Amino acid sequence: MKKTSMIALATVLIAGSLLTACNKVTKVTDNSSTSTSASTGFSDQQKEQIGKIASDYIVKHPEVLIQASQALQAKQQQMQQQAFTKNAIANADALRDTDRSTTGGKILSPVIGKSTAKVTVVEFYDSNCHFCHVSYPLVDKLLKTDTDVRYVAKQFPIFAQRWQSSQLAAQLGVLAYQQGGADMYAKFEAGIFNPKADLEEGKLTTDDVNKIAKAAGVDISKLPSQLKAINAKIDSDKNLAMKIGFQATPSFVILPTTGTANASNVTVIYGYPGSMSRLQAAVNKAKNN
Repeated sequence: MKKTSMIALATVLIAGSLLTACNKVTKVTDNSSTSTSASTGFSDQQKEQIGKIASDYIVKHPEVLIQASQALQAKQQQMQQQAFTKNAIANADALRDTDRSTTGGKILSPVIGKSTAKVTVVEFYDSNCHFCHVSYPLVDKLLKTDTDVRYVAKQFPIFAQRWQSSQLAAQLGVLAYQQGGADMYAKFEAGIFNPKADLEEGKLTTDDVNKIAKAAGVDISKLPSQLKAINAKIDSDKNLAMKIGFQATPSFVILPTTGTANASNVTVIYGYPGSMSRLQAAVNKAKNN
C-alpha cells in the first residue's frame, strides 16, 4: 500500500477510534433541541465537535499519522506472514516434494542436494525476476556450504504474459532436470542467473534461453513432445504458490525435510532474503525444532 494511502487510512482510523471511545462514555443529557443519532448516541452538534477535536489534534501532532500508518503496515505484514506460514504448513508435503517416483510419466520438480538432507529450501522464481538474480548467489553459497540442505525449484513465471522468455526458461529448466538431473539443471540455472548478465527485468530473450540450455547440454528438440506435461507441471507449481498466498518472486519456504511441519520450524521469506545469514538462520531453525 502506498504511503499516502496508509496515511489517509490512518486518519480515518484515528477519527473512528475517537468516536468509538466517545461512544463508551456515559451519555450526558442534552437539553438542546439538536437531534440525536440513534446509531451513535451523539447529536449532530456533538459529532461535529468530536470531528473538530480530532482534526485539531492531527494538525498539531501530524507525526501521529506516520506512527499510525507504520503501526498499521507492521500489523498487516505480521498478519500476512502468519497466513503464509499457516498455508505453507498445510502444503508441506507438496513443498518438500519427496516423492520422486516418475510412475505414469510424472514430471518432477528440479532438486539439488541429497535426499537425506535434514532441511528443504523451496524457491518459487521467475528467470526474468531481478531479485531472483540477486538471490541466486546466496542460495548457491548456502548449498555449497551446508550439505544438510536440499533445494527444490518451483517454477513461477509471473512475467510470462509480458515476456515469452520467462515461460520458456521455466519449461527448459524442467526439461534440463528430466534429461540430466541435478547437474544439468544446475548448469542451466547458472547460465540463466549469470552474475555478469544484465539483471534488468525483461532483458532475457528466448534466444538467450535456448543458447544457455544448449550450452548446459539440454536437447531442446525434445521440448515439443513433452510440452503438455511440462506446462502442466508449471501450472501445478503456480497453483501451489497461490495456495500459500504468493504473488511475487522470489518466494522461499524453508522447512524440515521429514517430520511434522509447524510454526517453530517453518520459515517463509517473501522476496529477496537480503543476506546469507537470514537464509542460514531459517535453515538452523528447521534443523533444531
